[in-house]
Amino acid sequence: MRLLEQFSLDTPTHEGDSIAPAVDGIDRVGIRKHHGQHGSTSFKEEELAEKSKGAQCNFYNMQLGNNVGHWKGDKPGIQYSYSHDLKGQEVRYWWPGKAGKGECNNLSDDKRGCWYKGRLLNDPSCDEKSHCLHVAAHDGEPSHTFTCPTWLMNNEGLPCQLPEEWQACPKKFKTLRVDSGIPQDFKNALAEPCGAMGEDSCLGNTEQETDVAMYFDLRQNQWYRCTPWMKCEKFDVKEIFTPTKAHKCGTDTCKADEVCFDHRITSKQSTFHCMPENKTFVISAGDDVAIESVPLPLALLLPPAIDKTSTAVRSRAVRLANFL
Repeated sequence: MRLLEQFSLDTPTHEGDSIAPAVDGIDRVGIRKHHGQHGSTSFKEEELAEKSKGAQCNFYNMQLGNNVGHWKGDKPGIQYSYSHDLKGQEVRYWWPGKAGKGECNNLSDDKRGCWYKGRLLNDPSCDEKSHCLHVAAHDGEPSHTFTCPTWLMNNEGLPCQLPEEWQACPKKFKTLRVDSGIPQDFKNALAEPCGAMGEDSCLGNTEQETDVAMYFDLRQNQWYRCTPWMKCEKFDVKEIFTPTKAHKCGTDTCKADEVCFDHRITSKQSTFHCMPENKTFVISAGDDVAIESVPLPLALLLPPAIDKTSTAVRSRAVRLANFL
């Protein structure tokens, strides 16, 4: 669990040791006391209205001076690089992990303390052209270090708008963790095209499927529509919104617990789909390596042979059911 970070328009004073000095009114808080009467995020009404419009962020400028060099993705390595090598502007980013006040799975909840200070890295393996954004956290946190445009605020505290051709970032979601086994199943499915009878763990067409959910590959900025047994389809999403009388979900009428996915077919054509909010999942990625959490002798063992058409399907379905 990560310590909370708090920011406001006024720079608060901390008691105790601080990992990083306050910048743009952002400070880390956890077990330390925070002076003043601020909540997790505090804005004046007019300033909040201005911020809600967002800004067309220049990711190139945000990356200047933040070259990765010989990057070490563990916590001490990131902290060292942040303090000694990264010289570019600092930004705020939404971290989709678990903070001191709970899961960071709802950008509309400003009381979770999930906005953290960081720098956007100039990483040749993850650039704007490939729709990839790599963040270095000021406290060296190595998990969930890849982010999405509207999960960023620039150095003036304005939220970034979604650029053209990027896929929409979810505002409310469930982060799927490695220990659930689902991210691994998802990755395996994307590597295997569905055959003529392919229904399990493969990439194919889900148009006729009735039991589906939406999965967002955060690092690749790519949405997929998948069944519980991991038959997945690339599903470009232009926008995610709560339907209103003025902004309808195509010809569909969404239920109270559903949001609308604007599925981009071409630049001028879309289809619209209602989807329960609890079926929106994020597959995150970070500098931390998942294999490090597995004892080395176990990691070197070959997996046992399993019947793909029976045991694998049931195990995936059980894992997803347990997660939900």
